[in-house]
Amino acid sequence: NRKHLSDTRYTGVDYSGGLVREAKWLHPEGEFVVGDATALPFPDNSFDIAYSFATIHHVPSKGLRAQFAREAARVVKPGGIFILTAWHLWQPKNFLKLLMSASPFSPLEAGDLMLTFGKNKAQRYLHAFAQRELSQLLAKNGFAVIGIKIIPHGRREKNIVVIAKKK
Repeated sequence: NRKHLSDTRYTGVDYSGGLVREAKWLHPEGEFVVGDATALPFPDNSFDIAYSFATIHHVPSKGLRAQFAREAARVVKPGGIFILTAWHLWQPKNFLKLLMSASPFSPLEAGDLMLTFGKNKAQRYLHAFAQRELSQLLAKNGFAVIGIKIIPHGRREKNIVVIAKKK
């Protein structure tokens, strides 16, 4: 007795009101809300499955990244699944910036960097995760990691993908 995809409900969250408006326009059948991933606007145990696509590497401290993981665990039902992707930034083009962030003179934490990208060429904060660090972060905050892998994204980029189960 399988559920049909048309029976599936989904909810999207983004910090940007503009992106939430665009998502509502493109996918009127879904529910979309403005929210902060470190303080999600949902009751405990709300979702069977939760996804986080390309978000956690923008969260600017170890403490906030732990809060991010705890919030994901809080809203996922016991035994539920959490799928997370993060940009794999440990690539040669970023090595010098990553080494500089480990300097005692840098205002950034080790593994953090500021990269310029996007239409406006704005600088944005990023944390360069290693697979082990992501696994440990989730394991310490309510999840058992089922699998983790680095996969290609486009021609030159890569993502880390983690599948975890709420403990």
